[in-house]
Amino acid sequence: VHFTPSEPLDEAETIVYFTASETPAAAARCDSDGCYATFAVDSNTTEESPVMFRIAFQDVAGNPGAMVTTATDGTAVTIDLTPPTIATVSLASNAPNPAQAGPGSEVFLMFVTSEPIQTPSVTAVSIGNFTVDSVQCDGTECMASITVTDQSGPLSWWIEPVVDLAGNTGEDASSTVDGTTDDTTVTVDQDALVLMVL
Repeated sequence: VHFTPSEPLDEAETIVYFTASETPAAAARCDSDGCYATFAVDSNTTEESPVMFRIAFQDVAGNPGAMVTTATDGTAVTIDLTPPTIATVSLASNAPNPAQAGPGSEVFLMFVTSEPIQTPSVTAVSIGNFTVDSVQCDGTECMASITVTDQSGPLSWWIEPVVDLAGNTGEDASSTVDGTTDDTTVTVDQDALVLMVL
């Protein structure tokens, strides 16, 4: 919680009370930018709920202020205990036949999660033996891409356990265990097309 008082406060008497906290009361710290108080979510918390707070304070002269219980800018924090899941996975290339890819083709691994996640790094997703060019997420929709070089045959893929914006680690997914949810696959064909004229 960050708040800006109208005058200097007595920090020893400025207390923020939180719900779902290991330490229900936290002493405020003040500097030139305002006052702050933090808490750690109790590891035994089992309920997902908004974090409620109460700020009790007084100035350096001992005059108490009116207790504050709401944010003036409309911000709020909710405790999230639910790990994210991977709802759908699809694989396709930019070739005329999206199930095929050749040298220089781009292949895209697209997946949708149950909630917004932290964008995975390029090492957290694999497509065949290729280096992943990028991973991008927009809300719950994510896409990783590679450029085909020298591998041939069906492409395997793997997604490391996804992590939501609250830090909950969810599930992973792979071609060997799960497969795509729409049964899409991509096979790399490195053989050049030979036209025989009879």
